[in-house]
Amino acid sequence: MRGSALGTRRWPALLLLALSLSFTAIAARAQPLTVLPVTIQLAPGQKAATLQIINEGNRESSFQIRAYIWRQNEAGDVQLSDTDELLASPPQGTVAPGARQVIRLVLRKSPLEKEATYRILVDQIPPAAAPGTVQVALRLSIPIFAPPDTR
Repeated sequence: MRGSALGTRRWPALLLLALSLSFTAIAARAQPLTVLPVTIQLAPGQKAATLQIINEGNRESSFQIRAYIWRQNEAGDVQLSDTDELLASPPQGTVAPGARQVIRLVLRKSPLEKEATYRILVDQIPPAAAPGTVQVALRLSIPIFAPPDTR
């Protein structure tokens, strides 16, 4: 009998939680952006690659791209450092609904002795939120691997 009384007391709380989550889901929105590919592996000597940002939503969506040198220490901690060795063009833009934007990634010089590792951060810039809503911005971290030029 004690177990059924406990279950009876939990039911209103669970119902309230479910309702609050459903209202939250209605008020929080993320723009449906797709980025392809999710990993870029350059060939030895290759200095350029492309990335596509696809807007699968019904509103235009803005983005920015920033490039970093990517290192991990022995403990596995990720360290990102600003770099001008890798360029993204365009570094920011707006994609119309149902459209794609091709981003060109260019290495300024090929690595000579060991593989260079980079990450680009693709940040969605959400539009202004309507009163009472929350916009959820997308941030993707794309790894880029550039082996040394062995020619």
